Amino acid sequence: MKNFDPYQIITIVLSIAIIASIGVFIYNLSFGGFGKAALSVDTQNGKATVIINGKDKGETPVYTEELNAKNINVQVNGEGASYSTIVKPAGGTLAVIKRELGAGGAFSSGLNIWFTKGSGADSIISVISPDSEGVSVIVDGVEMGKTPVKFSTGDLLKQNAEGKYVLTFKKDRYQDQEVEIKVKPGYELNIRTDMFLKPLSSEIVSLSGFAEGIRFVGFKGMTDAAFADRKVWAKAASYWLSSRGAITFDGNKIEKFNYFLSDDGKIFNSEANEISAEDLKVESGNVVMYLGSGNDSNISDPAKTIIEKATGKISPAAPSADGKGRIKIKPTGIGYLKVRSSASTGSTQVGKVDEGTIFNVIEVKNGWYKISYETGKDGWVSGTYVESVD
Repeated sequence: MKNFDPYQIITIVLSIAIIASIGVFIYNLSFGGFGKAALSVDTQNGKATVIINGKDKGETPVYTEELNAKNINVQVNGEGASYSTIVKPAGGTLAVIKRELGAGGAFSSGLNIWFTKGSGADSIISVISPDSEGVSVIVDGVEMGKTPVKFSTGDLLKQNAEGKYVLTFKKDRYQDQEVEIKVKPGYELNIRTDMFLKPLSSEIVSLSGFAEGIRFVGFKGMTDAAFADRKVWAKAASYWLSSRGAITFDGNKIEKFNYFLSDDGKIFNSEANEISAEDLKVESGNVVMYLGSGNDSNISDPAKTIIEKATGKISPAAPSADGKGRIKIKPTGIGYLKVRSSASTGSTQVGKVDEGTIFNVIEVKNGWYKISYETGKDGWVSGTYVESVD
């Protein structure tokens, strides 16, 4: 058996390592992995603290150079919301992050823009919108498709000798975005767009069931999952008015909402902080926004109960559509009354309602009253423990 010279083995290992290093070098050179990159971070409607690769860079706007052209970790911390991301720009290029933190989540927006080395000499534009797919991408007035989309500037109908283009992003129920960009031959310009979900629709309805002299408004078509968290929705609506200005309703301007009332009976003040019914001080001229997904002109029974507790008055809503009137739950000795699946004490209990709450009557049967005790849930209560309030 032949003995190997240890020096030969070392030489072979070193040769493999050198070849691998050359391969990595060529790869990084081809895709812009070497060199330094610059980064610009800014915010709209308020300042924020910027942390880059774990180092505090101060308040926006922030511009910094000499960043390694690999993973750049960016965190933008505002007063009420924050945002974090990783960008991987090519060496010798500038990356841009511009955010409107808003109320956070779907109620925020921004653009992340960075270059990566392309595989050819063309200028490529690539647009994604991970949190709201199907955003229309329009270049100088011509739609190029919906996200995710990638195209060469050579495919554009309108060419610009300087490589400058105006991109507009649109999606129904979201606020439009627009940015002017300049492409670079041989590079791919990557754009991530995050769209701001409008917390107020153009379909405004006046709701019944509130005290006289108080404007009580709701909005149709609010079906996105982001509206399920009523507190966040209230925060977003408050932010929207303060940053975008007043809206017009019944010929009057609404510059702020004094209170928010959710369909599950929760109350929020003008800053979207939850308060109790005792802290609700309704006065003539107040504007209350109803946080409900329904499109009808009536508020939920839990919401009506809150209003009546706060004002000490029965809200002037009309009786139920079938004319059965309204009932109030009398004291039961245990603080609540059982709601059953049918008009019988032998039927299954499906819920319970508090003493003093008031409901529209859906149906009357053998001394039992059918009510909507929660949004989308109906049940029966015994007439022994109810009284008419009409």
